[in-house]
Amino acid sequence: MANLKSIDESSLISNCLHNKEWAQKELYDKYNADLYIICRRYATDSNEAKDILQEGFIRIFTNLKQYRGEGSLVGWMKRVVITTALNYIKKHRKEILKEIDSTYESHTSTENIEACINHKEIVQAFMQLPYQYRTILGLFIIEGYTHKEIASLLKIEENNCRSKLHRGKLLLQKILTNQNTAIAVLK
Repeated sequence: MANLKSIDESSLISNCLHNKEWAQKELYDKYNADLYIICRRYATDSNEAKDILQEGFIRIFTNLKQYRGEGSLVGWMKRVVITTALNYIKKHRKEILKEIDSTYESHTSTENIEACINHKEIVQAFMQLPYQYRTILGLFIIEGYTHKEIASLLKIEENNCRSKLHRGKLLLQKILTNQNTAIAVLK
């Protein structure tokens, strides 16, 4: 076995392509934490995120020969995991990707939310969003996809994507405002 600390990325990929278990383990160990974070954005709980991550790595190892070395390996792996997460959602919760007949009306004022909202509160609020809003917000804000790319991935109209992004932001703002109110009441 090679010295894992000194092996370069191209050698690691080559060894993975030759089904070397030590290389696959090294690739997994090197990137699983970063990819798990992505999976968690799309999953309802940690077990579902682990399922998505496992399926994502299976696809990574199965399709590694398609990686051409253009761009970063981790970037390519992230796209595989995001696609895996979206396919997982389609397969296990088809109702998520159906059109939402939204009854949500924005009654949220543009009040300033206290500047002291911490990271944990934002993550909790984000996880309370319905899947479709969370998915679109995650792809747009966190992953940097365009409306056109998101619409293509989710097989929805681009205007529908824009609308859901706007509604998702409003709903997130409402959740954060309610959390902030609850925190103020508890103080």
